[in-house]
Amino acid sequence: MSHPGIREIQGRSLRGADLNGVDLHRADLRGVDLSDADLRGADLREVRTGLGKGAAVAMTVAAMAIAAGGGFVASWVGETVRRAIQSRDPARETAGVLLAVEILVCLAAMMWRGTRFTVERVMAPTGMVLVVTSLGLLVLRGSFRGSGLTMLTLLVLFSVMVAADVLARAIASAVGPVSTVALLAAWILGARGASGNIAVVLVAIATFVAGRRAAGGSEGSPRLSAWVRRLATLGGTSFRSADLRDAKLGGARLRCSDLRGARLDGVDWLVAQEIDFCHFDAVACAPPRKKKISRAWPRLRAMFSRHPH
Repeated sequence: MSHPGIREIQGRSLRGADLNGVDLHRADLRGVDLSDADLRGADLREVRTGLGKGAAVAMTVAAMAIAAGGGFVASWVGETVRRAIQSRDPARETAGVLLAVEILVCLAAMMWRGTRFTVERVMAPTGMVLVVTSLGLLVLRGSFRGSGLTMLTLLVLFSVMVAADVLARAIASAVGPVSTVALLAAWILGARGASGNIAVVLVAIATFVAGRRAAGGSEGSPRLSAWVRRLATLGGTSFRSADLRDAKLGGARLRCSDLRGARLDGVDWLVAQEIDFCHFDAVACAPPRKKKISRAWPRLRAMFSRHPH
């Protein structure tokens, strides 16, 4: 069955529509709401799903704002630490060195093992070193001014900024290459607000690597990956609770689609050209490259076999 003009529905709502066996070959379904729709046996070959124009622009602007703020904070913290290390005040110098070491260790751990390992295994013990240093400097100097407490505050601010920036970079990846370039430009503009250039370079590399992991559904960054899925599907194509049994997906480009609660029996995901940033019930399956689908597919398949509809 073919519907006239069915390919010109980008951004529209077909919630609960009866589209049993409909021909959607090569249709642009970005931003289309197909929640609760009957799409049994539908021809979805070479369709394109993803964010609607408004949602893509909004997410790009939000990611740019976070990136600009992140670049400024990274640069400012780096410059503050540099000045502390180069000061002639032993307390400031000690606290500055400790903070610099902790930042380097945390960034390295984030690139190596992901955000979960960094937060649970690295930040807590190294943060305690700064706390103990602050108390020691209080006893020796009788004042918190210029001591480790200031550096501890900077560490908290820096950590929040890095987490937000990693999320922003992952979201930009979901929107597309243009959004990623815009985010990079915003980061550079924000970093120009201060002169901690070394810190900016290190943070940029670490957040890029961590952002890529979060975007790919890394087990090392499960919470960030989950947030990426939630945010990437806002304003995207919605198949939530739709009936997609036996739908044809040959060559389909599936991005930023909400498939929670959908009936997916008989759907061959391996023939799709792309499955990126899609939100399923129990598995965040979003491998952006075909070669990575082989790792996610067994988990997806096992999920459907355990939860038959």
